[in-house]
Amino acid sequence: MQALDPANPGLIALTATLRNHATSQLGYPALDVVLTNTKEHTVARRIFLPAEYLAGGLDSRSGIAANAEVTIRLELETGDLGAAGFRLDLVAAPAS
Repeated sequence: MQALDPANPGLIALTATLRNHATSQLGYPALDVVLTNTKEHTVARRIFLPAEYLAGGLDSRSGIAANAEVTIRLELETGDLGAAGFRLDLVAAPAS
């Protein structure tokens, strides 16, 4: 997680790498993103579906190839929530 603009601390980017260590293709997960304050208390939570976080050109139905990785980036406007940290969990995405 990093601030994108020092003049706007509420604009952040969360970057993560999804790795598939399996020998077969796996579907893209949904991302359960929890923003926390300096005391690790939840200030916001949202689940992002693959179509919301995949960059242009990647089909959410294609899945992650066997033994491959995909880097994703979410740009978030957090306003004055005071987000200082995050938790990221992968959850099963509904079938498309």
